[in-house]
Amino acid sequence: MVTVDFDFMGEEVRLALVADEYVEGGLAVLLLDATDPHSGMYMTDWGILTTNVSSAAEWCSERGNIVLDGSVPPELINALEAENILRLDGRSATSGMGRYPLATVTEQALEKMGGLRETIEETLGVTLDVEAHKPTESLDEICDAKDAEAELSQGDRGEIPSEQERR
Repeated sequence: MVTVDFDFMGEEVRLALVADEYVEGGLAVLLLDATDPHSGMYMTDWGILTTNVSSAAEWCSERGNIVLDGSVPPELINALEAENILRLDGRSATSGMGRYPLATVTEQALEKMGGLRETIEETLGVTLDVEAHKPTESLDEICDAKDAEAELSQGDRGEIPSEQERR
């Protein structure tokens, strides 16, 4: 897993970078909030590092090449560069009136960056059985179900623990 720490609006934030792919091809990098494992926001969507700009399609066809989304805070870009996760190219792609910086995710970071499922499983230490859960279930509900399964398997008599015993 690839994470980066940076100061965002006066608060220390840790983000996990997750590899995905745009429908038309090219690396998409999702950002998950990995700041506080005890928070209800842990490993939830924080934003996206990349954007899909058609004028940069050729650039993005090369491994690791991305177009940075215009809403990415400069502090995050600086932290990614300082941690050798990202290298700015110095050029930009245009779309409408906007200009979007071109960058490359380093090979070292690409090798460690997993997809969404792998990142969640690594972080939470569980294997998600996506087929066994409804798409509408939240990650918290899935983890609660895993915890309940573990409690059942540890029971002395094979009985379902009461509400009071589970606390």
